[in-house]
Amino acid sequence: LKQHDQGMGRTDKFEVYSNAAMVTLNLVNRWDIYSTLGNGKIHSNWRVTTPSSQNRVVCRSSYKFIWSVGTNIQLLNWGNTSLGIGGKYTEFDPDLRSISIDGKWMNPESGRYTFNEWQVNLGFSHKVFFLVPYVGVKYSCVNGHLTAPHTLGIASDGGSQNSFDSRDRFGLYLGTSITSGDYVMVNLETRLIDEEAVTILADLRF
Repeated sequence: LKQHDQGMGRTDKFEVYSNAAMVTLNLVNRWDIYSTLGNGKIHSNWRVTTPSSQNRVVCRSSYKFIWSVGTNIQLLNWGNTSLGIGGKYTEFDPDLRSISIDGKWMNPESGRYTFNEWQVNLGFSHKVFFLVPYVGVKYSCVNGHLTAPHTLGIASDGGSQNSFDSRDRFGLYLGTSITSGDYVMVNLETRLIDEEAVTILADLRF
Protein backbone atom coordinates (compact mmCIF):
# COMPACT_ATOMS: atom_id res chain seq x y z
CA LEU A 1 0.00 0.00 0.00
CA LYS A 2 0.96 3.66 -0.12
CA GLN A 3 0.14 6.68 2.01
CA HIS A 4 -2.03 9.42 0.52
CA ASP A 5 -3.77 12.64 1.55
CA GLN A 6 -2.15 13.29 4.96
CA GLY A 7 1.05 11.28 4.31
CA MET A 8 3.32 10.40 1.41
CA GLY A 9 5.47 7.45 0.40
CA ARG A 10 4.97 3.71 0.45
CA THR A 11 3.79 1.71 3.45
CA ASP A 12 6.57 -0.65 4.49
CA LYS A 13 4.11 -3.19 5.89
CA PHE A 14 0.34 -3.42 5.99
CA GLU A 15 -0.77 -6.92 6.96
CA VAL A 16 -4.27 -8.21 7.64
CA TYR A 17 -4.55 -11.45 9.63
CA SER A 18 -7.95 -13.11 9.71
CA ASN A 19 -9.65 -16.32 10.80
CA ALA A 20 -12.92 -16.85 8.96
CA ALA A 21 -15.36 -19.45 7.71
CA MET A 22 -17.24 -19.37 4.41
CA VAL A 23 -20.86 -20.23 3.67
CA THR A 24 -21.86 -20.57 0.00
CA LEU A 25 -25.21 -20.71 -1.77
CA ASN A 26 -24.98 -22.42 -5.18
CA LEU A 27 -27.56 -21.67 -7.87
CA VAL A 28 -28.05 -23.73 -11.06
CA ASN A 29 -24.57 -25.25 -10.55
CA ARG A 30 -22.95 -22.16 -12.11
CA TRP A 31 -23.46 -19.28 -9.72
CA ASP A 32 -22.04 -19.09 -6.19
CA ILE A 33 -23.02 -16.41 -3.69
CA TYR A 34 -20.89 -16.55 -0.56
CA SER A 35 -20.02 -14.81 2.67
CA THR A 36 -17.04 -15.13 5.00
CA LEU A 37 -17.39 -14.26 8.69
CA GLY A 38 -14.65 -14.20 11.30
CA ASN A 39 -12.23 -11.94 13.13
CA GLY A 40 -9.16 -10.07 11.95
CA LYS A 41 -6.40 -7.69 12.96
CA ILE A 42 -3.93 -5.31 11.26
CA HIS A 43 -0.17 -4.91 11.69
CA SER A 44 1.40 -1.98 9.85
CA ASN A 45 4.44 0.29 9.81
CA TRP A 46 5.59 3.18 7.68
CA ARG A 47 7.95 6.15 7.64
CA VAL A 48 6.76 9.68 8.33
CA THR A 49 8.90 12.05 6.27
CA THR A 50 9.07 15.81 6.81
CA PRO A 51 11.61 18.36 5.54
CA SER A 52 13.54 18.09 8.81
CA SER A 53 13.11 14.49 10.01
CA GLN A 54 12.05 10.93 9.32
CA ASN A 55 10.26 8.80 11.91
CA ARG A 56 9.00 5.21 11.90
CA VAL A 57 5.47 4.44 13.07
CA VAL A 58 4.47 0.89 14.07
CA CYS A 59 0.81 0.08 14.77
CA ARG A 60 -1.08 -3.05 15.75
CA SER A 61 -4.79 -3.48 16.16
CA SER A 62 -6.83 -5.83 18.31
CA TYR A 63 -8.94 -8.58 16.76
CA LYS A 64 -12.37 -7.53 15.54
CA PHE A 65 -15.23 -8.93 13.48
CA ILE A 66 -14.42 -9.06 9.74
CA TRP A 67 -16.86 -9.90 6.97
CA SER A 68 -16.98 -10.21 3.23
CA VAL A 69 -19.52 -10.99 0.54
CA GLY A 70 -18.84 -12.15 -2.98
CA THR A 71 -19.93 -14.08 -6.02
CA ASN A 72 -18.44 -16.41 -8.63
CA ILE A 73 -20.07 -17.23 -11.97
CA GLN A 74 -19.01 -19.96 -14.38
CA LEU A 75 -19.15 -18.48 -17.87
CA LEU A 76 -17.93 -21.41 -19.93
CA ASN A 77 -17.23 -25.12 -19.39
CA TRP A 78 -15.11 -27.46 -21.53
CA GLY A 79 -15.29 -30.88 -19.91
CA ASN A 80 -13.56 -30.45 -16.54
CA THR A 81 -12.18 -26.97 -17.40
CA SER A 82 -14.09 -23.80 -16.51
CA LEU A 83 -13.77 -20.07 -17.13
CA GLY A 84 -15.30 -17.87 -14.45
CA ILE A 85 -15.61 -14.30 -13.20
CA GLY A 86 -16.19 -13.06 -9.68
CA GLY A 87 -16.19 -10.18 -7.26
CA LYS A 88 -15.77 -9.64 -3.53
CA TYR A 89 -16.07 -6.89 -0.92
CA THR A 90 -14.40 -7.03 2.54
CA GLU A 91 -14.71 -4.64 5.50
CA PHE A 92 -13.80 -4.27 9.19
CA ASP A 93 -12.80 -1.56 11.67
CA PRO A 94 -10.49 -2.87 14.42
CA ASP A 95 -9.45 -0.79 17.43
CA LEU A 96 -5.83 0.28 17.81
CA ARG A 97 -4.09 -1.93 20.41
CA SER A 98 -0.56 -0.48 20.32
CA ILE A 99 1.42 2.28 18.58
CA SER A 100 5.09 3.24 18.68
CA ILE A 101 7.05 6.09 17.13
CA ASP A 102 10.80 5.46 16.69
CA GLY A 103 10.58 2.56 19.15
CA LYS A 104 8.78 4.50 21.89
CA TRP A 105 5.44 2.94 22.76
CA MET A 106 2.52 5.32 23.22
CA ASN A 107 -0.96 5.05 24.72
CA PRO A 108 -3.30 4.07 21.83
CA GLU A 109 -6.35 5.49 23.68
CA SER A 110 -9.34 5.41 21.30
CA GLY A 111 -7.40 4.94 18.06
CA ARG A 112 -9.07 2.94 15.29
CA TYR A 113 -8.47 1.56 11.82
CA THR A 114 -11.07 1.37 9.07
CA PHE A 115 -10.39 -1.04 6.22
CA ASN A 116 -12.22 -2.10 3.08
CA GLU A 117 -11.30 -3.86 -0.14
CA TRP A 118 -13.19 -4.68 -3.32
CA GLN A 119 -12.01 -6.79 -6.21
CA VAL A 120 -13.10 -8.33 -9.51
CA ASN A 121 -11.43 -11.40 -10.97
CA LEU A 122 -11.24 -13.68 -14.00
CA GLY A 123 -9.87 -17.21 -13.76
CA PHE A 124 -9.55 -20.74 -15.11
CA SER A 125 -10.02 -23.96 -13.15
CA HIS A 126 -9.66 -27.65 -14.01
CA LYS A 127 -11.05 -30.54 -11.96
CA VAL A 128 -8.85 -33.62 -11.44
CA PHE A 129 -10.60 -36.21 -9.27
CA PHE A 130 -11.18 -34.44 -5.89
CA LEU A 131 -8.77 -31.54 -6.69
CA VAL A 132 -9.71 -28.33 -8.52
CA PRO A 133 -6.55 -26.26 -9.22
CA TYR A 134 -7.13 -22.75 -10.56
CA VAL A 135 -5.31 -19.59 -11.66
CA GLY A 136 -6.53 -16.11 -12.46
CA VAL A 137 -6.00 -12.36 -12.55
CA LYS A 138 -7.72 -9.72 -10.46
CA TYR A 139 -8.18 -5.99 -10.16
CA SER A 140 -8.61 -4.73 -6.60
CA CYS A 141 -8.72 -1.55 -4.56
CA VAL A 142 -7.76 -1.39 -0.87
CA ASN A 143 -8.57 1.58 1.35
CA GLY A 144 -7.35 1.96 4.92
CA HIS A 145 -7.55 4.81 7.39
CA LEU A 146 -6.04 5.16 10.86
CA THR A 147 -7.13 7.63 13.49
CA ALA A 148 -4.60 7.84 16.35
CA PRO A 149 -4.66 9.85 19.60
CA HIS A 150 -4.72 13.54 18.68
CA THR A 151 -1.34 14.23 20.33
CA LEU A 152 0.55 11.87 18.00
CA GLY A 153 1.91 12.80 14.59
CA ILE A 154 1.60 9.77 12.32
CA ALA A 155 1.62 11.49 8.91
CA SER A 156 3.77 13.93 6.98
CA ASP A 157 1.39 16.79 7.73
CA GLY A 158 2.00 16.27 11.48
CA GLY A 159 -1.58 15.17 12.13
CA SER A 160 -3.02 12.18 13.95
CA GLN A 161 -4.69 10.60 10.91
CA ASN A 162 -3.28 8.77 7.93
CA SER A 163 -4.85 7.12 4.90
CA PHE A 164 -3.63 4.26 2.72
CA ASP A 165 -4.62 2.83 -0.63
CA SER A 166 -3.41 0.34 -3.22
CA ARG A 167 0.00 0.85 -4.77
CA ASP A 168 -0.67 -1.85 -7.39
CA ARG A 169 -4.18 -2.62 -8.61
CA PHE A 170 -3.57 -5.74 -10.74
CA GLY A 171 -2.63 -9.07 -9.23
CA LEU A 172 -2.37 -12.83 -9.76
CA TYR A 173 -3.99 -15.58 -7.71
CA LEU A 174 -3.61 -19.34 -7.81
CA GLY A 175 -4.69 -22.20 -5.61
CA THR A 176 -6.58 -25.45 -5.36
CA SER A 177 -9.84 -26.63 -3.88
CA ILE A 178 -10.14 -30.02 -2.20
CA THR A 179 -13.67 -31.39 -2.20
CA SER A 180 -15.25 -34.61 -0.99
CA GLY A 181 -18.54 -33.99 -2.76
CA ASP A 182 -21.10 -31.26 -3.33
CA TYR A 183 -21.30 -29.81 0.19
CA VAL A 184 -17.88 -29.56 1.88
CA MET A 185 -14.74 -28.01 0.42
CA VAL A 186 -11.35 -26.77 1.66
CA ASN A 187 -9.64 -24.07 -0.39
CA LEU A 188 -5.94 -23.13 -0.41
CA GLU A 189 -4.96 -19.92 -2.23
CA THR A 190 -2.01 -17.58 -2.65
CA ARG A 191 -2.11 -14.05 -4.12
CA LEU A 192 0.83 -12.23 -5.70
CA ILE A 193 2.02 -8.93 -7.25
CA ASP A 194 -0.47 -6.48 -5.71
CA GLU A 195 -0.31 -8.34 -2.40
CA GLU A 196 1.42 -11.29 -0.77
CA ALA A 197 -1.18 -13.45 0.93
CA VAL A 198 -2.09 -17.03 1.78
CA THR A 199 -5.68 -18.05 2.47
CA ILE A 200 -7.10 -21.30 3.87
CA LEU A 201 -10.88 -21.55 3.82
CA ALA A 202 -13.43 -24.16 4.87
CA ASP A 203 -16.55 -23.98 2.70
CA LEU A 204 -20.00 -25.37 3.59
CA ARG A 205 -22.38 -25.41 0.61
CA PHE A 206 -26.18 -25.49 0.51
